[in-house]
Amino acid sequence: MKVETSYKSAIIVCKCNPSFVPPVLNVVLGLSKLYENVKLICGDISKESEAFLLGECKNLSIENLRLQSRGSSKVLAVYYFRKKVFQLVNETPHDLLWVATGDTAVGLGAKLKSYRFVMCLLELYDAVPVYNFLLKRLSRYAYKI
Repeated sequence: MKVETSYKSAIIVCKCNPSFVPPVLNVVLGLSKLYENVKLICGDISKESEAFLLGECKNLSIENLRLQSRGSSKVLAVYYFRKKVFQLVNETPHDLLWVATGDTAVGLGAKLKSYRFVMCLLELYDAVPVYNFLLKRLSRYAYKI
């Protein structure tokens, strides 16, 4: 028996430049085949990667927050990223919220608890005990890891 599920909208959040993290690009390509609408919210993206993704995925929209060009401190950049991401997530109806990296999850913080999200951990943070602590706490609230 074949079960068909209708997937409407997915949001992928990546604080870093997804051009530097090939698995994130693969997730975008894969989810664009499963979902009717996919929104990528990223801190930065190269023009080449943006053109490639928009060429491959007709149902993709990209929100480039341009964190690198803001020129402010890292703390202010993370604050701006967090504020803008939750504003966009709240404005966009979605079935899936995909947090693409551990750094993204830490940047979004405890406010993620109020959302149903999938957390993808691609990095090792053995040298940074604070990250391990924060990721362990956030992972309790993730729908899937």
